[in-house]
Amino acid sequence: MQGWRMEKKQPVNLVPQLERKIQRSQVKLKPLNAPDALDLTLPHDRVCLITDDGSSTCILLAQSLIERGWNVVVLQFPELI
Repeated sequence: MQGWRMEKKQPVNLVPQLERKIQRSQVKLKPLNAPDALDLTLPHDRVCLITDDGSSTCILLAQSLIERGWNVVVLQFPELI
């Protein structure tokens, strides 16, 4: 049985070759426009189903939609699920 002889090789450095092809620039914050809203009128027999995750966001969303005339149903799952 022949033994294996490990030869130590120098690592190949590819970084300097790649740096030439990568364009670099400074990062700046870009202000975004305010989010817009779609003015949508739904038929009266339609509902918006919201799944309650236990946070106050669900309540605030439901109240906001009700104030806009939407029919809202909040679905609450048992805590064991």
